[in-house]
Amino acid sequence: MRTQSIDPKISSVFKSVDQNASEVLVHNLYHIKTLVGNPDGSVTIAPELSYFQIKVGQSDDNGIATTYEDTNMEVAGQIGSPYKFWGQSISAFVLPAKDDETPAVKTFDKAALQKSFVNDAVKLLGRGFVTINVLNQPMFRMAPIMGIPAGQGVSTASVQGFDANVGASSVSNGWAIGSNKQPLDLYLEDQLNFDFRVAFPAGVFKLYNTVRLGFRIDGFLIRPRQGGGR
Repeated sequence: MRTQSIDPKISSVFKSVDQNASEVLVHNLYHIKTLVGNPDGSVTIAPELSYFQIKVGQSDDNGIATTYEDTNMEVAGQIGSPYKFWGQSISAFVLPAKDDETPAVKTFDKAALQKSFVNDAVKLLGRGFVTINVLNQPMFRMAPIMGIPAGQGVSTASVQGFDANVGASSVSNGWAIGSNKQPLDLYLEDQLNFDFRVAFPAGVFKLYNTVRLGFRIDGFLIRPRQGGGR
């Protein structure tokens, strides 16, 4: 990760850390939301989704209590005091909500392909836009979600290339499910609030599968030194 920022203040804060009182750690913030779909196509995506605005243990949009499998936010919408966080990159990913031991496309017909998990993932990443606001001022905007560069995730040749030998197809990193990291400079300290939203202004679309759409912000964290100043 970078040690220089385009903003001199961010670089100076992390270079002037009192090594006796504080420590700098590689850290990330993540939030993965479950988006409910239905095989009959009766469920559509919400026009706007909010991320990082609940803390671990709070209930999500479906009324289910979150765990560290869903988010690691200890304070809703902020890094909390006395911590400082320098977010340097953002990544997006789409995951299945449950294990499926059968091929995503069981038959090679159009209806089956339209209802596949991969197709839902492509629709999510190929639309919408992501906005990050700090103190109600926009500091990052990207459209579509796939604009956060692609490459992290799962792709099967059988789905993309209609390989009849489904059982022998390989699984590799691919654009269809996830993304690489998009550079950014997100500086949070003390109780500074930030807002992370995903919007679909062009209209909602059907979700045939229940999926998990997540975002991760990677960077550095300053916190009080642990373990008695080791």
